[in-house]
Amino acid sequence: MDWMDLHSSSIWNNLTGFGGDGDPSGPIVVGEGRCVTDGPFSNLRPVRYNHTSLKHCLARGFRNEDAVGRPLNTWFGPESIGRLLRTPRYRDFEWDMENRLHNRMHRAVSGDFLSLTAANDCAYNTDWTDPVFYLHHAQIDHLWWRWQQENKATRLYEYEGKHMFNSTDGEASLSDMLHYGGFTEDIPVSFVMDTEGGRLCYKY
Repeated sequence: MDWMDLHSSSIWNNLTGFGGDGDPSGPIVVGEGRCVTDGPFSNLRPVRYNHTSLKHCLARGFRNEDAVGRPLNTWFGPESIGRLLRTPRYRDFEWDMENRLHNRMHRAVSGDFLSLTAANDCAYNTDWTDPVFYLHHAQIDHLWWRWQQENKATRLYEYEGKHMFNSTDGEASLSDMLHYGGFTEDIPVSFVMDTEGGRLCYKY
């Protein structure tokens, strides 16, 4: 994406991208967003929004400022990314990534993409119903990979924090299991910390 003009980026192209903003003349549907009426996903009909069964059009509501009035694009510029990658401790890196970059992109797009910040229970997030979700989280993975490369000997297996959002059942660890619901075998977190390791085989 073009950090200087987020909403004019090529990913929003109607023919070669993910389609654009919600129809500004239409009603608000979910997440302060309106129906997307162009692009390849204009006929997409999600059936939930957070906890609620609600069949609706795919909704977006592009916005340019965060909750305190700061232009959203400034969170994604070279200075912000450089500061993130220089963060020495994983816990601080994770906090900055989650609260400054990750959540603000959800806010910049809004609509279905805003459900992450509307729900307090991660099990009910439905932000993934907007296909842009997967592009955004690939970039989160990319930035984590870049942070690891800055000091690979130390950072490759740094991992800590809570098991889930707002959980009180102790600290996360590399031995925690990743559950795939039968799609593939469950594996510990330690197996996927290195993208060039045995289970994974990719780099950016």
